[in-house]
Amino acid sequence: MDRKTVNAELRRRFYPLLVAADFVRRGDIARRTLDHGVVHAAEMQHLPRNDAIQVNLGVHCGTTTG
Repeated sequence: MDRKTVNAELRRRFYPLLVAADFVRRGDIARRTLDHGVVHAAEMQHLPRNDAIQVNLGVHCGTTTG
């Protein structure tokens, strides 16, 4: 699929799920901040040569107090 079609499908099907889970989307990256500075991140990459979409996930644990 071409990038335009992939992005349209992500906007239609995937991003609404992230928004419903309190993520904020900017471009291809969606983030949400939880208690104590924990941040969840999801980045979508279109890989046209592989005819695939890659989803990169990340967690930043913030600071801990003890």
